[in-house]
Amino acid sequence: MNLLENVSLKPFNTFGIDVSAKYFSTFNSADQLQAILVNNDLNSLPRLILGGGSNMLFTKDFDGLVLRLRKQPQYNVSYGAITQELSRMGVISPDAKSISQAVVKIRQSKLPDPAKIGNAGSFFKNPEVSEAQYELLRKTFPDMVSYPLPDGNYKLAAGWLIEQCGWKGKVVGNTGSHKDQALVLVNYGNATGNEIRDLAYHILDSVKNKFGVTIEPEVNII
Repeated sequence: MNLLENVSLKPFNTFGIDVSAKYFSTFNSADQLQAILVNNDLNSLPRLILGGGSNMLFTKDFDGLVLRLRKQPQYNVSYGAITQELSRMGVISPDAKSISQAVVKIRQSKLPDPAKIGNAGSFFKNPEVSEAQYELLRKTFPDMVSYPLPDGNYKLAAGWLIEQCGWKGKVVGNTGSHKDQALVLVNYGNATGNEIRDLAYHILDSVKNKFGVTIEPEVNII
């Protein structure tokens, strides 16, 4: 078992937040994972499964065991944009490298590159409202971006809501909302997880106050 102590998680989260895990281990198979989980010295510790770290915001050191999910890939290219990008690349038989390249190209066309500026992609979920609430909002905000759902509710574009509250491109200390996409919160180099979390909550409050709509983080806040 490859068990390390006091490991920095900065390379393992796309926000680039410099926090540490008390214990850190990687595994490549179910047998290796089982060997870690039956270790009596680790049984009482909190555990966190960490993949690519693209949907995590760490606000403090993790006083437990971080496990990191290496495995034989099972490719899923059913997402339309990936299929189209692979086709543009001339890829007939996708492998891990070509799929990764396609995802990177799609991401770079829509979102800031986390290798250049720390972020976790879209930080907030698009909220859903009832038809009645939608009709009330539409009277006041006729340009509101929305999508009808099969159950009669409506999904609102969180990015549009946030932008209308004046957050798009706004810098707050070491963090802020990205200049091209209000949904994306960024680390300008020295932000702490708490700074980013506090900004997110300020944004949530402003959307609630202006529209009466509750939006939620899509990112897991640790």
